[in-house]
Amino acid sequence: RPTSTSRRGARLTTRASTQPTPYPMKIGLTTSAVRALGNQGFSGDQVAAMATRYTAQIDGKGYATLVFLGGINNIDNGATAAATWATISAILDDARADGLTVIPLTLLPFKNFSGWDAANQTQLEILNTSIRDYVTLHSLPSVDPYVFMADGGDAQALNTLWTVDGL
Repeated sequence: RPTSTSRRGARLTTRASTQPTPYPMKIGLTTSAVRALGNQGFSGDQVAAMATRYTAQIDGKGYATLVFLGGINNIDNGATAAATWATISAILDDARADGLTVIPLTLLPFKNFSGWDAANQTQLEILNTSIRDYVTLHSLPSVDPYVFMADGGDAQALNTLWTVDGL
């Protein structure tokens, strides 16, 4: 099986002059191993669209790893953590059953974004708990950007260092 990675969710970029470098490309450029990378993340996507793309473009295509980040747009559009988690966990279960290494990421802090409210925050925290519980249950690699990307003065807000590209 080729060493490949696919990342789901909103695009993470950095600015180098005026052109952003997509996160998967940045991984490829900074690792010594040659890796086939697929970035299947689309800004604004909800997890149902991610599930469809997973089935069509990743499942059975020779990828070795699935790095999954998704669900914030569901919560921001009024979905519950339970409904969002049902779709996410189905994707993760399918990937694990197919032998992929699964690396689910918690959702990032979102409090400082327009329209975010206490109800959304509650759902985000419930969803992040589901993700952490899944990681523990299945002994998966743990990546928790909710913790390490938070603002030092407000754990529910994204540190402004991470918002330079406006995404």
